Order: sequence, then structure tokens, then C-alpha cells
Amino acid sequence: IYTNFSKGEWNLLSAQADKNITKYIKYTSAPKACPDGIGILLLNTSYINFDELFNILSGLFYHILSIEYKYNNENKG
Repeated sequence: IYTNFSKGEWNLLSAQADKNITKYIKYTSAPKACPDGIGILLLNTSYINFDELFNILSGLFYHILSIEYKYNNENKG
């Protein structure tokens, strides 16, 4: 998954996310030739079925939105 999160942002986000989700995900920097994002989230799908993959992705996106919402509300001024 291409993302515009930096490594530091991913570290903050993943520290707050459910460990059952983030244990399957690794962050790596996107190559310079890739205009679509700063980083890439790699998912290890070797040992999970479609239902588990769906739950991991759903949980990941839920946590991203939740953390972003919380951050934005705390920083309104």
C-alpha cells in the first residue's frame, strides 16, 4: 500500500494501533521513482486467509482515521 506517511509518522501511528494489526505490516520508504507516496506498507500475507486480510486492512484504516481525527481535534485552535 503506497502511503504519504513518513517513517516517523508511521511509527507514531503504529504505536497507537492494535498490535494484532501492525504485526503483519512493515514500513519501507518508497523508491524515488515512485511519485505515488513517501512510503510503502508491506503486508505479510503468507499465513493469512482472505477474511483475516480483510480484517487487518479494515482495522488498519479504522485506526488511521481514528488517530487522524483525534489529532485534528486536539490541534484545532
